[in-house]
Amino acid sequence: MQINNPALTAQVLVNVARASLRQQPGCYTMVELPVIDMLPGDRADLIEHLV
Repeated sequence: MQINNPALTAQVLVNVARASLRQQPGCYTMVELPVIDMLPGDRADLIEHLV
């Protein structure tokens, strides 16, 4: 996949940075990070809203 949109690329990188802060210390790839951790807000609130 090739993305040529700087705004989208920046948004993805910010989401991945946010998700990485919620993990235990270590090394992760984008594929290993849970999608729910890429969303802003509390995990419990997000799950409650989706269910």
